[in-house]
Amino acid sequence: MTEIIMNYCSKAMSRHVTVHVLLPFDSFHEGRCPAPPYKTLYFLNGYTASAQQVLSTVNLTVWAQQYGFAVVLPDGENSFYVDQPARNTLYGTYVSRELVEVTRKLFPLSDKREDTYLGGISMGGFGALMQGGHNVDTFSKIIALSPAAHPYDMVNQGCLPSAEIDAVFGGRERYMEEFDPLRLLVRAKKMGKAVPKIFLCCGTDDQLTYRVDCALRDNLVKADICVVYSEGPGAHNSFYWNKVLPEAMAFLAGE
Repeated sequence: MTEIIMNYCSKAMSRHVTVHVLLPFDSFHEGRCPAPPYKTLYFLNGYTASAQQVLSTVNLTVWAQQYGFAVVLPDGENSFYVDQPARNTLYGTYVSRELVEVTRKLFPLSDKREDTYLGGISMGGFGALMQGGHNVDTFSKIIALSPAAHPYDMVNQGCLPSAEIDAVFGGRERYMEEFDPLRLLVRAKKMGKAVPKIFLCCGTDDQLTYRVDCALRDNLVKADICVVYSEGPGAHNSFYWNKVLPEAMAFLAGE
């Protein structure tokens, strides 16, 4: 496995950004490498975290090598992966469109929808579901690990300040219309579009997101959207995410 840290000037972010890229390339064991173009997972970090912190605590490298995936990790910077034009930072456009285009130009990545995936942890899981709903033509599968599936529920719990979340989403009404993952996915399905298949998981000891993730699972099933759900003992931390990651990556591989 090869890890590349690249820095480029992002039009969507109006500045230089740093991106971590894992490629299943190994010149020492060439027979073990898949032939390019590579299937690719764009993976989004959680609130307060970074791409480097994810790579340091979650075994993405091991499982990406196992299945021969490339993995691209941008920094989310507590943005919930929402465009914020007033700040001239378009996080949503950056992670779901520009970054896909840039990395496909720079690396031997597949440009096929069936080979392109979106995933994330907590805030990143929300971002994967939300941006996956906005960009169903780009991503064929989503893995959402303990997603913060309804940020305003976390406001109600006192876990996030309401002023910050209102600033990100423009208030609860705008959130429900433009950013609620369930509404976006259902809307896409009703329009006759191919909705990404979803792997959704949460630890049963997760006091932050377990209740909303169970509700999301039930509503996805009611909407006849393909969702594979997994739960088990675990809290909102890397111990649980490392335990469930093999199942999530096997889902992407079609196993």
